[in-house]
Amino acid sequence: PEGQCIGSSIYSASYDYFKAFDKNTSTYWESASGPPQWLGYIFAVPVFVHTVRLTGYSTAGSAYNPTSVKVQYSNDGVSWTDVATYNQEFTSTQTSLPIPLKAGFHRYWRVYINQTNGSYPIITELDFVGFRQM
Repeated sequence: PEGQCIGSSIYSASYDYFKAFDKNTSTYWESASGPPQWLGYIFAVPVFVHTVRLTGYSTAGSAYNPTSVKVQYSNDGVSWTDVATYNQEFTSTQTSLPIPLKAGFHRYWRVYINQTNGSYPIITELDFVGFRQM
């Protein structure tokens, strides 16, 4: 869908936000510093997200893998609402995160990374799964 990739920071242009949305696990987003950091998407129209698919950097124990994330939404890109928190390691195996149905339709969605295994967070793929408001 049409929209814009957004985030808190990038390590360099080689690791830009859109690399996490390109359906290519050999490219990725890397932040410019350690947590907290975030990565998200501004949709052209409000969307109802029911699942977030998140893929970390490497096998279990990698310093770059997120280990605690929050899924958040916003109507203005300034004030964010927590939807759910997931405390687990996100490895190179894609993980599907169910989103509570109460979240509703919003244009701004993001994954807020609270913690990694010790380094800058890397996300190889991020996908907000849902449907658009008609």
